[in-house]
Amino acid sequence: MPHSTSAKSAPVIGIVPVQVMETLSNQSLWTWLITGSIILGVTLMLSLWLHPFMIAEGIELWLVILIETLISATVAACLFFLLVPFLNEFFNGDGKAITAISPQDIGLTVPNTATTTMIMGTAVAVTWAAKRRLRSDTTTAPKTQ
Repeated sequence: MPHSTSAKSAPVIGIVPVQVMETLSNQSLWTWLITGSIILGVTLMLSLWLHPFMIAEGIELWLVILIETLISATVAACLFFLLVPFLNEFFNGDGKAITAISPQDIGLTVPNTATTTMIMGTAVAVTWAAKRRLRSDTTTAPKTQ
């Protein structure tokens, strides 16, 4: 934390860190799609089928959560340690490998264009209109004597 006697310059003098970051290995787009689909499928199976089934069987909630966590950890370990390297090797020559990350893709940078301004303006207008409508929809109960 800076204080009155601290140096006000950059901690390291040298190259500004805006260079393209290189990945450790080529990640195929198809690998990401297949892995994401498998994870989504397992998540849906656990939450929509297995969880209600185990609760209906009378298994205690803490044990249900433990079983689901162990299944999730096992599937994730198998995917990331076994399937992902195999898929990366399989799709290595398709020309769609991610070889670098652009600095513009890092963080929450929003391009300052007319389209962005129009979208933000529309979002503000819709929010204001919804708030106004909610306020006008509230009615008072009729007075009873």
